[in-house]
Amino acid sequence: MQVYALRNLTELNLSKNNIKDEGAKNLAIGSYLRNLTKLVIDDNLLTDIAAAALAQSEYLVKLTYLSLGYNKIRESGAMALA
Repeated sequence: MQVYALRNLTELNLSKNNIKDEGAKNLAIGSYLRNLTKLVIDDNLLTDIAAAALAQSEYLVKLTYLSLGYNKIRESGAMALA
């Protein structure tokens, strides 16, 4: 699938896909995800690094719902998202 086909995607659930921090960082820099309003990435071994990348993303600004349950995000990651 070509990336531009995802440009109208508004919801994405990648829970339990073992994407780790690297996968979250790739999501954060994905300009094709700029219309996402809901992102669910529970149980993916994510850490504060992933949380910071998502928080700093210039493309995920339309997110109104972000679920990061069952990951390894601690206080600094939560603060980055606040």
